[in-house]
Amino acid sequence: MAEKLNLQNVEPRILSRGSVKGEDSIIKHIFERIGTTNKFCVEFGTEGHDGFHQSTTHNLRFNLGWNGIMFDGSYENLANNIHREFFTKENICERFKAHNVPQTFDFLSVDVDGNDFWLLSSLLKEFQPRVVLVEVNMRFQPNDKWVLKYNPNFHYRVGVTPGWYGCSPRLMKELGEKYGYTAVWIIFDNMVLIRNEDLHTEDVNTPWETVYPKPTPEIYDSHNDRVMNESIWMNYGENPLP
Repeated sequence: MAEKLNLQNVEPRILSRGSVKGEDSIIKHIFERIGTTNKFCVEFGTEGHDGFHQSTTHNLRFNLGWNGIMFDGSYENLANNIHREFFTKENICERFKAHNVPQTFDFLSVDVDGNDFWLLSSLLKEFQPRVVLVEVNMRFQPNDKWVLKYNPNFHYRVGVTPGWYGCSPRLMKELGEKYGYTAVWIIFDNMVLIRNEDLHTEDVNTPWETVYPKPTPEIYDSHNDRVMNESIWMNYGENPLP
């Protein structure tokens, strides 16, 4: 049975050469509390292209004995188990199956600076990762529900203003809830969603005010444009999720 999480007392720490935001210690704590099953991880949007730099699964794979697979939209390095796949919401489940990704596995990391919400909304219809780490855009207010309009050919920096990409945290939280997940933490600009059936009962439906951090991460200080291009965004408001 899962133990109650104690994330508020976990110092974000880099435990491997891959992580840059301190996710390693958060991820380690989570699996110490909820346990593991197949120790299989999937990561896509590997910014460093080498399986090391900015990899949120590096510590799992190299220090904790996990196995898994990585995907990148423009690069392949089979020696490091990185496969070239450009995911769309229409093909992502098919491509996961082609690479023999288990239907249920322990950890999924999503960071594509754009269609994260749309890809995850398709993936969770057929796959059930126990823990999801997904990038969110921390420029939004706690209850904003904005997301980039879906574009299967989307590429970061084409048509977007610096710093305005992806999805607001509240909308990602609600997407997780639709598929039986609770948002339990945000580390920097990465949200942690955990499947309710894998959580201690006291962690299910963790209050939003304990999850959404302040102030906005300093990464956005380097993005000078404070106004998003609303023509490529949509506000879900009270509309049902896809």
